[in-house]
Amino acid sequence: MEQVTGIIMAGGKSSRMGEDKGLMIYKGNPMISYPLSVLQGICGEIIISTNNIEYSRFGYRLIDDAIKGIGPIGGLYSSLMASKNEWNLVVACDMPFVSESFLRELIAFEKKGFNALVPQNTNKQYEALCALYSKSCIPIIENQIKKKEFGLYQLLNKLHVNKLSVSIDNRNFINLNTLNEFREAESGI
Repeated sequence: MEQVTGIIMAGGKSSRMGEDKGLMIYKGNPMISYPLSVLQGICGEIIISTNNIEYSRFGYRLIDDAIKGIGPIGGLYSSLMASKNEWNLVVACDMPFVSESFLRELIAFEKKGFNALVPQNTNKQYEALCALYSKSCIPIIENQIKKKEFGLYQLLNKLHVNKLSVSIDNRNFINLNTLNEFREAESGI
């Protein structure tokens, strides 16, 4: 398998949750520990995109946003710049159900001629924070930032994306954004 960098996106404001999602204890462990453990079996390099120094306790390189206040595109840009590998597996810190088998399938998907491999569900919605991005995205992201177009969906429309079709109820993409979602997941609902 080719060398891939794992990037965990943990830079969000967590405004709907009220505290840093990745550090919340979910079933006995910080929520970030679930995607981290999956990436450890796949990636030779793992970095955490965050502005929160508390993530240093996990022992991985922290990448601060080079451009503050522009959302996930800023974290993606800074992490791609810092990555040692051409291909980068991006996973959000609040995805406790993402599986190694799914991520391996994503990595094995056709990449030649593409900037990104992004799952797309049956409602045509992208799963932009559980996807594979090439460093070839960097100049396109820079252009988007110059235009003040910070949305990831706007970015995906500018990239040459290979779409991996997935079911709308695929558990890999469940992310916990609110306390209610968090409590339901923890109680097994």
